[in-house]
Amino acid sequence: MKTLTTWQTSQQSQASDQPITHKINAQKQKSWWQQLGQKIASFLFEPDEPIVWKTVDQKGNVLWHAYDPSTGRSIEQDSETGLLSWLEQH
Repeated sequence: MKTLTTWQTSQQSQASDQPITHKINAQKQKSWWQQLGQKIASFLFEPDEPIVWKTVDQKGNVLWHAYDPSTGRSIEQDSETGLLSWLEQH
């Protein structure tokens, strides 16, 4: 049978373990969220594929733009076919 002192010591030990376990789980969860955030940021801000977009000025003229993050090159073309040709070459 446990004495009162032994029981109190046992309870104090268990109580002190709980916050440590909680901190470890919180750190693991934070680490997981950080990894997820890094993967999302990498996907959004460091794409492997060329980025293509179109602008239209006030006169209605269309300009096609592309940026290739793997080479760091970019281009502006007034025709879609010219842009597609550049993309195929790079």
